[in-house]
Amino acid sequence: MTNEELTKKLSSMTDEEIEKFWEDRLAKNLKIYEWSNNSNGFYSIMKGVPMSEENLKTVKNHCIDVYGYTRRQLYVMYRGKRTSSSYCTLKKDAHSFDIYKRNVSYR
Repeated sequence: MTNEELTKKLSSMTDEEIEKFWEDRLAKNLKIYEWSNNSNGFYSIMKGVPMSEENLKTVKNHCIDVYGYTRRQLYVMYRGKRTSSSYCTLKKDAHSFDIYKRNVSYR
């Protein structure tokens, strides 16, 4: 969200709505910080992020904004029970996921 979009959004809100907005944003940033700390000692950027489309979008956008990665440089490993005969966890069976940076460079 750009500064102009944020200013426009906040100007149309009441004081209670603004307070709630900043509380939600702070809580989300604290969770991102926690997931980032979980990855210390591992190759992943973030580890143990609870599975939801909102979390996936939020974490990818955070990696793009903070670390300067592109979406192409990131990949997701889903964590959970392997219900089929495959060697990996399917997205539908996952309870959490980890975010990794690819070790190849793209032009």
